[in-house]
Amino acid sequence: MPSKQEKSEAIRQLDERTSARGLLNYAVDYYAGYELIQNSEPDFIKLFAVKYYLLCHSLELIMKAWLKKKGATYFEIKKLGHNLEDIMAVLHSKHNLIFDASSQAMIRLVNQHYSNKEFEYSLRGSKTVPVISDLADTVRLLISKAKFDILLDGDPRKLREVTSAGD
Repeated sequence: MPSKQEKSEAIRQLDERTSARGLLNYAVDYYAGYELIQNSEPDFIKLFAVKYYLLCHSLELIMKAWLKKKGATYFEIKKLGHNLEDIMAVLHSKHNLIFDASSQAMIRLVNQHYSNKEFEYSLRGSKTVPVISDLADTVRLLISKAKFDILLDGDPRKLREVTSAGD
């Protein structure tokens, strides 16, 4: 059985290994996975749950990246689980991050299914979900905002530094 010191070290390592940039990179990857599938199979019904899952998971990772950027620990983030509305509420109440009305509506609509794992486990009955392209637009917008906040620290001058470094 691990000692208290070993547990503390393991927790410290998990926290150290979790970064806002890494979470954001995964969010971008999940969104890219959605785009690949959507471009090859645009029919709404085909791969319905997979597409919505990828977009919702991307949303979750974007918001958790913001939390990490704001100083949340690995366990504070993990404790929030997969409830997108709860994560959004923490970002608003503790970090004054405000989501536009459209993004809030999208998150609320998909959260009832995503947080209950309904895109992972087949449940009978219909689902009320936003139009997939509208949800994708929201995710793409939030990725852009998160990149600005996380990669550029919200400073547009750093964009010049990043682009000129590639010359």
